[in-house]
Amino acid sequence: MNLSKIKVFLFDAFGTLFNLSYAEEKLIQEFPTVDIPKILNIWRTHQLEYSWRISLMEEYIDFKTLTERALDYALTSTQNENEILKNALMAIYQEPKTFEEVPQVLKSLQEAGFQTAILSNGSSQMLEFSMEKTDIQNLIHQTISVEKVKIYKPSPKIL
Repeated sequence: MNLSKIKVFLFDAFGTLFNLSYAEEKLIQEFPTVDIPKILNIWRTHQLEYSWRISLMEEYIDFKTLTERALDYALTSTQNENEILKNALMAIYQEPKTFEEVPQVLKSLQEAGFQTAILSNGSSQMLEFSMEKTDIQNLIHQTISVEKVKIYKPSPKIL
């Protein structure tokens, strides 16, 4: 692979840099009668499907609302409508964690002279919060949120 033409590495945020599964074991212990992996899977799937459908309809709702609606669907479809569980799951976005290797990979890219950026369905506020909370804000050169153009990935209108 010829890296001489590459100037910027562009990453998705949630699920790529930020680990959305880190709390799974803790949630399984807190809610032993609930199928947490199933809820997480339905939640993520519907989060993506909702973003695609909304974009196809040329409408936009903010990512936090979309995420909460997808979680509501996951909880309802698994018969786990429970405000305590819902809050515990939404906390994943309030207490973000990177995958273990992310800081070192970003640092290595920076040291090699590459720029790094995030392109995300998440809001600018969510991205800034997550980068600060995980202390990678100095390793990311630019963030691009779809909220600026009000359409979700993979629409070509984003770039």
